[in-house]
Amino acid sequence: MTAQERQEQADRDLHAVLSTPEGRRVIFRLGVQAGLLARSFVEGPDGDRLTAYNEGRRSVAAVLFDEAKRVSSSLYRRAWREYFDAEERDALALEKAREEARAASEE
Repeated sequence: MTAQERQEQADRDLHAVLSTPEGRRVIFRLGVQAGLLARSFVEGPDGDRLTAYNEGRRSVAAVLFDEAKRVSSSLYRRAWREYFDAEERDALALEKAREEARAASEE
């Protein structure tokens, strides 16, 4: 298999993953766990070492997201929308649970 054929296969594989809601959730979960949406910088005595570590993790996630965007910008955008929709649902559910707990404690 040539390098071009391997790249085309990798692109098809990533497209297949992005084509399902489950696959998009996995990609985003990995990106978030790798710190893509977090700050890399760490202050303190071990700050330089921890910052480099965090930035290394984040850069791997950035490559994955860049590849996803290159392979299918429409599925990449859909994944972002789904991620933010889920974040909003989670925030609303948490707020509702807090309100219910406050109401229960006032009774």
